[in-house]
Amino acid sequence: MNSKTDEKVAKIAAKLRKIRELKNLTREQFCERLGENVEYWGKIERGEQTISLGKLLQVCEVYHIRIEEITEEENMIRIGG
Repeated sequence: MNSKTDEKVAKIAAKLRKIRELKNLTREQFCERLGENVEYWGKIERGEQTISLGKLLQVCEVYHIRIEEITEEENMIRIGG
């Protein structure tokens, strides 16, 4: 990846972590609903591992978030009910 892509991956990772924190969920609780491995998800949140489009869409579906809220830089995170 190039530096611009790396920067975007880092921002998406930070937003994913923020979503979890705003939902007041531990990583374990967050991952349980996604059927995801906690250690793997930690790598995603730290930007050490990229997230697949399918998994990103699953996060949006499970947590009622528009994908634009995660992928577009100018969007603030608004957590739906």
